[in-house]
Amino acid sequence: MPTAYRNNQGKFAAWDTGPCYCDTCRALFREDSGHDIPETENWENPVWRQYNEWRYQRIARWVKRMHAAIHEVRHDAVFIAAVQLMESLDTIRPGGWDIDYWVPYQDVLTFECQRRNTAPWWPGIQAKYLASLAPDKPRWMTTSYFYPWWRLYASPEAENRPWIAQQFANGVNTWLHINGGYSDLFDRRGLAPMREVLRRLERWEHYFDGARSVARVALIFSRHTQDNYGGGKPHARYLDFVRGWYQMELLFYRYGFPDPGRVLANAVRWALAEEPTVEVAAPDFVEVTLMAQPQRMLLHLVNLPVGKPVNTGWRHIGRNLVTVNDIVVRLRLAPGTRVREARLATGETTVPVREKDGSIEVTVPRLVDHEIVILEIA
Repeated sequence: MPTAYRNNQGKFAAWDTGPCYCDTCRALFREDSGHDIPETENWENPVWRQYNEWRYQRIARWVKRMHAAIHEVRHDAVFIAAVQLMESLDTIRPGGWDIDYWVPYQDVLTFECQRRNTAPWWPGIQAKYLASLAPDKPRWMTTSYFYPWWRLYASPEAENRPWIAQQFANGVNTWLHINGGYSDLFDRRGLAPMREVLRRLERWEHYFDGARSVARVALIFSRHTQDNYGGGKPHARYLDFVRGWYQMELLFYRYGFPDPGRVLANAVRWALAEEPTVEVAAPDFVEVTLMAQPQRMLLHLVNLPVGKPVNTGWRHIGRNLVTVNDIVVRLRLAPGTRVREARLATGETTVPVREKDGSIEVTVPRLVDHEIVILEIA
């Protein structure tokens, strides 16, 4: 069998090209649309928007064809086509990448999560989206060991730990991408900490298998709105608002103003018209995710690096994880539900459970980077 079908093989698709005006593309677009490919990018032109969508569909057909061809040669091969969400529009649009169109033709749904010119919570928003696409399919996200674009320079441990933790906290496995490891110039300082992180995740594996989100509020992202409404200014007209809602309003996302975030949170509570399922007394750089398995609730706490701006754009590396002590977690229980035991994944130590007004409270003594509060339901 050819080597290409025995070993891991990667192929980078074109992402930095403009529209293709070759005879084949011209003929195919004219056949499908009745129009010529526009010569300039103009989002006010309906034919340009039609061509933009056609480009996504053509790439999806290529992904389908590759999936079929590879499995025809080797039925047990694993085919993935990695893409990103929201960030990297300079590659996503010209490349025609839309994972929604690829779901039937991927053996493992995969997002890349390597760029670091993004908000520190970007892995979380990507993982939530990926987990919602096809809950019964395996899911990966790539994490770069190195700091793009300096591929021999390791990302600091304080940044990589929560970067990986957010993926697992939202039901997605990680794929640690190490590049240049044979070079004498390769930065080996992060290898031991990353081995420690992955070994811990291996010990926690049974807390990830089959876990599903029990979130009561959802944020909708639409690539079609990003393109057709956002047009030539997708960040200013659409994406910054999606990021803002994820991180409590645009002014908070851009500048860190706290009051607009409180107003938005109060509006969500009012619209939900019910007591919050989870309340956590912790600083705003602690990310919270609630997952569930049969007869078990899993509350993930992820400590994001401080000193790293919350908005997107080139900025300082996250270098500092500030340990948080005595985090009080309050969980509202469904009528008739009783917690048999509460413990922390780190050390598998039990913690006292306090019952109050139909809810339970647990105190997490210490959060370094990632902790799971495990609640066993009677």
